[in-house]
Amino acid sequence: MSVQRGVRVAALACALVGCTSGTPRVRGGTALREAGAEDASRGAPALDAGDLLDARASRTDARSTSMDAAAPGDACAAFGPVTAEAAPEIPEGLDWLNTAVPYTLAGLRGRVVLLDFWTYGCINCLHQIPIVNGLEELLAGEPFVVIGVHSAKFSNEKDKANISLAMQQYEVHHPVVVDDALSVWNEYGAHAWPTTVLIDARGRKRLTRAGEYNTAYMRPKIDALLEEARCEGSLAAPVDYRVDPNALATTPLLFPTGLAPLTGGGLAISDSSHHRIVVMQGEGQLRTVYGTGTRGNVNGDAATAAFSGPQGIAAVGDTLYVADTGNHEVRAIDLASGTVRTVAGTGIGGSGYTVATGFQPALSTRLDSPWDVEPVGSAIAIASAGSHQIYLLDPALSQFRVLSGSGKEDLKDGTAATCAFAQPSGVALSPDGGTLYVADAESSAIRAVSTADGSCTTLVGRGLFTYGDRDGVGSDVLLQHASALDVLGPDELVVADTYNDKLKRLVPSTRTATAADFPPGDLTLYEPRGVARVGSTLYVSDTNHHRVLSHDLGTGETHVYDTGTLAPPPR
Repeated sequence: MSVQRGVRVAALACALVGCTSGTPRVRGGTALREAGAEDASRGAPALDAGDLLDARASRTDARSTSMDAAAPGDACAAFGPVTAEAAPEIPEGLDWLNTAVPYTLAGLRGRVVLLDFWTYGCINCLHQIPIVNGLEELLAGEPFVVIGVHSAKFSNEKDKANISLAMQQYEVHHPVVVDDALSVWNEYGAHAWPTTVLIDARGRKRLTRAGEYNTAYMRPKIDALLEEARCEGSLAAPVDYRVDPNALATTPLLFPTGLAPLTGGGLAISDSSHHRIVVMQGEGQLRTVYGTGTRGNVNGDAATAAFSGPQGIAAVGDTLYVADTGNHEVRAIDLASGTVRTVAGTGIGGSGYTVATGFQPALSTRLDSPWDVEPVGSAIAIASAGSHQIYLLDPALSQFRVLSGSGKEDLKDGTAATCAFAQPSGVALSPDGGTLYVADAESSAIRAVSTADGSCTTLVGRGLFTYGDRDGVGSDVLLQHASALDVLGPDELVVADTYNDKLKRLVPSTRTATAADFPPGDLTLYEPRGVARVGSTLYVSDTNHHRVLSHDLGTGETHVYDTGTLAPPPR
């Protein structure tokens, strides 16, 4: 595969997406390393793997280079001739995570290697983590090794400590090389997140694929390479390389995200990486924990229910709605009876729909990484991060529809059918009920959606590759992967500016954003991913510090929320 530096013109993207005008472009090399870089040469938007929504397992052939099965000698003639080139060696001097010793492809000769190019803020990359984990489990005992190549998009994602925490949060068990300067990305000619490369036992590139895939697609290809190597006698011994990044985790909360004040007092907390929902009766008073603490998808009572990386939550009376992101479902907890049930989704991720599609049966239609939920009248708004859309769920009729978004990953205003989002991760309803505010994470933007007709406008934010940390008005404002928000007053929002480790105040009417004057310096934030206000109290999920902060908007006092007797789940 030829290697091109800087901005690459993606002929591949045109073939896959179907270009109707202009030239879609993807970014690599220097352009990606520049904060806020845009492809001004032809005025076309930059793309990452999320833009290529047809890159599912059902449409894999056009996105993957052909894998030549091969082996020398008469005994293995059925595999055919080899035309693949040698895979470039991983450069020396890069940092590695989940391993004490750097890996080399030369040292892994005799094993089939899967290189997973990813970045931790990309929803498509997060979709692949459980798939890769499953392949590793299925192929345990085989000479098969996964190497993650973390090639950052956002500047915050280049930091080794941040990547290490993301690996812990999303349960990455294989070794990862920190490709902060995109040197490995460029050597392999990667164009999109995620990109997957299969390397055979002789060190040759046999498949390069941009976009998502499922187990049924990738497993046979790995098996074929293993069988080929067995036939030619080139297999080496398996390598015991997997490490549990949470083996030493002891904090009561592990990467908390969504927060929901409860009717009558109390607070619900999405204890995301413990795969459970914690319900507090009040500060220091633990009420109930829903979920076993082990990733799963089980309905039932609090002790037997199971979730998978739950994110946003919202209370409506005695019902707590949960964006059960890893299960691609919305769950409902009946706080009176203590039972958990599924109200939307099938447990399998799926592509987006269109406004014209109309209502879909909630329990037999797939969702794609629902990330937050918010009551809107008698309905529940769902921020569908995976399909880049906003849905409305009618729990009484058990159906949902698209409220806003074409399904294309972009920053584009317009009607419900034409506007586009980029990994929407937080939603909050205006006091008058007419506007649904959206934290559009991948475009580092805050959007405003009309609840009447689904039309969308941008309050702040400039595009998929334009981000930073700058206060101001309208297009002057720069955020970095803002992922949550809530209403502070009639014309004021609080925004979790996640990758800037800050909270921001935003006035929708003037599009003015300023850094919040809280929390105090001794309680600095680390990638906050949840905010919720009730009365004069603002709760903040200080996600990477594994805690929740409580801030009094009247007195300005902030303290760590007391979770009482809450303990981590048994391992």
